[in-house]
Amino acid sequence: MAAQISRPRLLIAPGLQTDAPDAAAIEAAVQVGDVASAILNHQADAGLVGLLQGYGVAVLIADDAATAQTLGADGVHLTTESANVPMFDAAKQMLGGDAIVGAACGADRHRAMLLAEAGADYIAFDITDDVELALWWATVFEVPAVTLGRLDADNATRLAAAGVEFLGVGVDVAHIRAIDAIAAAHPFEEV
Repeated sequence: MAAQISRPRLLIAPGLQTDAPDAAAIEAAVQVGDVASAILNHQADAGLVGLLQGYGVAVLIADDAATAQTLGADGVHLTTESANVPMFDAAKQMLGGDAIVGAACGADRHRAMLLAEAGADYIAFDITDDVELALWWATVFEVPAVTLGRLDADNATRLAAAGVEFLGVGVDVAHIRAIDAIAAAHPFEEV
């Protein structure tokens, strides 16, 4: 089987705050970059989920599989506070095998490996203080890496060049354009 050339894609994460997501800002964000997915909080509504899915964006609800199921979201994102194997198993059981269930592990390498072994669809790392764990993960494991936290041009370049599959961004259009251009300049082979 031939390797396929791919590039890092963007994940927008505007919905981790406690406020309802800003639909206009989110729609503007998905229109300017190669956005693969969005993480929204439990205050998202079916209209926003449908809007994003209409753009081909996989919608994940943070820590709430029941809301993800009710809204017809594509899956659930387990935040660092709730990402563990029992929570992963419960979300996968509730949503079914086709749902995306990913997990944020902060900087906890052991928990990341346990969740990957349990079948997590991706592992998210907080790169606010250090990008090395995400870089290491991308070169060693097949389970896709997602970065969350402060992403500047230098870190984006290093992460994209290492093959990190998903770069987490907010909804600032100028920032998305800049990070998307960096991601586009760093294709990698998928096997």
